[in-house]
Amino acid sequence: MKKILITCALLFMTITAMSSQTQAALRAKFSADQTTITVGTTVQFTDKSTGRPDWWEWDFEGASPDYVEKQNPSVTYNTPGTYKVKLRVWRGWYKNHSKTKTKYITVVADNGGGGQTTRRVPAEWEPQEAIWLQWPGRWEKDYEPAFAKMTNIIVQYEKLHILYDSNTIRNQARSAISQAGGDPDHNNITWHSIANDNAWMRDNGPMYVVEDGAMRIQNWQFDAWGGAFGSDVTFAKDNKVPLAVGDYLNMPVDAVNIVHERGNLEFNGVDTVMLNWSTIGDPERNPNYTKQQAIADMKKYFGVSKVIMVEGITEGDLTRGHIDGIARFIDETTAVVPDCTNQSKCKPNDGKDDKVYDDAAATISAAGINVIRMPIEGTASYNDLTFDTDYMNWIVGNGFVIAVGFDNTATDQSAKEQLEDFFPGRNVYMVEMLQSWAAGGGAHCHTNDQPSRNITQ
Repeated sequence: MKKILITCALLFMTITAMSSQTQAALRAKFSADQTTITVGTTVQFTDKSTGRPDWWEWDFEGASPDYVEKQNPSVTYNTPGTYKVKLRVWRGWYKNHSKTKTKYITVVADNGGGGQTTRRVPAEWEPQEAIWLQWPGRWEKDYEPAFAKMTNIIVQYEKLHILYDSNTIRNQARSAISQAGGDPDHNNITWHSIANDNAWMRDNGPMYVVEDGAMRIQNWQFDAWGGAFGSDVTFAKDNKVPLAVGDYLNMPVDAVNIVHERGNLEFNGVDTVMLNWSTIGDPERNPNYTKQQAIADMKKYFGVSKVIMVEGITEGDLTRGHIDGIARFIDETTAVVPDCTNQSKCKPNDGKDDKVYDDAAATISAAGINVIRMPIEGTASYNDLTFDTDYMNWIVGNGFVIAVGFDNTATDQSAKEQLEDFFPGRNVYMVEMLQSWAAGGGAHCHTNDQPSRNITQ
């Protein structure tokens, strides 16, 4: 009997070990030494799969050779275009024990050294494919009513993708949408079980760029705002969200090894980006980074010819001055900047927030952009906090605008009228979200807009 038990135990351990190795082999992963190349370039691929797979199968669109069965192949690309690379990792002779991973390689014409990759970031008011958001989790549940209201507005105009970190969160989200009078099964809602850490998808989500006639995603690094909200604020899952979105959309994802958030980027859709140096130049984000490097990187990654860089941090802004709280484009040649008044918490000539706004307005104007000052006409309170009714954090969609509401009838109505003037032909909605504002942001910060795939230039 003892011998039989030992034999059974050994058999169980062997099966467990084989199962473990099989599962390990399913974690396919690889890297390329280059992802954007010129015609005639050879790319070295390195397999990084865990476990002990018995063989590899590589499919290379547009490359020579186009099929390889070895671990670390090199292939050459001779035709311009964007091509898929597919690696299938097999474990033993179990054909159902395999895992596939894909990436993309972009090949551009050389033209004797004169070939240039063309890039452009569409403006927020251009046609959109959809809006994405990450539903609030355990620590941000008090945002749910505002998220539900935003959801019920957005689905009237365009598609909405909602990421949830657990089935519990999904069920809570569905309940919140229903309680707000909406339909969680609306045809325009797609639910995604994609791991995430926070409810601020503007900052950790995809950066969409039109490159050489096709839409691509850039995945800038995210570290939870340089750790400004404490070391217990996790971000590892957030940092991978653009990869998951790219997989779902079958869209190429390019890694950018610079820490930066999309909330600190404002595009006019033509040739200009505005951003705050205080954010991207934060040493907790990018140590030893210089303004000259930042300007060069903006031009490189976004294809802009003009970089407008303001500087300064308003009181209590732990993002270190995201531009979407300081200056917003409303068309190709016009930007809006807040203006402190005697009715606001910040005061004219106070040398603090007023100086940040005045300096930004001067810098933007000097760059040839028309500047409209939007007066801050009051204050609002939440718990023990008092803050200005600053309505800059709006989101523009297909036919609508959503702005932060402060539960202040007079200032909310005044801001609504101003936004209707800024965006004629769009319906403007004010959604009260004092809880979000107290935590550092609003409608724009929570959402991530995906430009229409029909935008190819």
